[in-house]
Amino acid sequence: MSVRRRIRLMLAAVLLPAVAVLALAACEQEDTPPDPEEVAAHMRDHFNRASDLQRAVVNGDQQGIRKAASWLADHSKMTGAPASWDPYLEEMRTAAEVAAGSSDLYTAAKATARVGAACGDCHKAHGAKVKFDIDGALAEGGDAIAHMQRHVWASARLWEGLMVPSAEVWQSGAQALDEVPLVPEEVTEDTELMAEVQLTANKVHELGAAARQALDPSTRAATYGELLATCSRCHAATGAGKI
Repeated sequence: MSVRRRIRLMLAAVLLPAVAVLALAACEQEDTPPDPEEVAAHMRDHFNRASDLQRAVVNGDQQGIRKAASWLADHSKMTGAPASWDPYLEEMRTAAEVAAGSSDLYTAAKATARVGAACGDCHKAHGAKVKFDIDGALAEGGDAIAHMQRHVWASARLWEGLMVPSAEVWQSGAQALDEVPLVPEEVTEDTELMAEVQLTANKVHELGAAARQALDPSTRAATYGELLATCSRCHAATGAGKI
């Protein structure tokens, strides 16, 4: 089995990001806050659709991007939700509309990251408690498949770090990306692709280093958007397959 085929199979079996368990605090600003279970279910729906949007960007799936982004842009506000949610919902919807209407993956990737940042800003402003089930990162070393598994794990942590928001979770993802770049020969046997793979590998490594230095939500969102776009370009060039 070729290296490219093995990587496709590995990526197809990995869910990006990890399944989330959401436990959101009630909105204490309201006299009659919405039911916590309803809030959790509502937010889980948003998280899942945003995750669909991520995957569609990495896969270069324009139809999938439009479907997930349109849902986020059009989904109505939850009954009983406080008015204090409105600015964050508006930012999320605006970003989702950009992604849904974009004709290029770079724009969609940057807009997707803005969706995550808007969610994180709202969570922080309202004291929401968001918990993710997180397994430890794989140790460095191994072949291309192990390397790509670390990239998947790291990307998931960066996304969750945006959405919680959590500097600790974000940094765990950044550290996993900021490692020795992937060796092109491990990814493809096509000599014409090796130079492009090398450039992409170096870019991912640089983004890992940049992510470690990113301290505010807007910078983190910009860095994550660059990462999504880079992953998408590499998957398209190498035929690594869908996630």
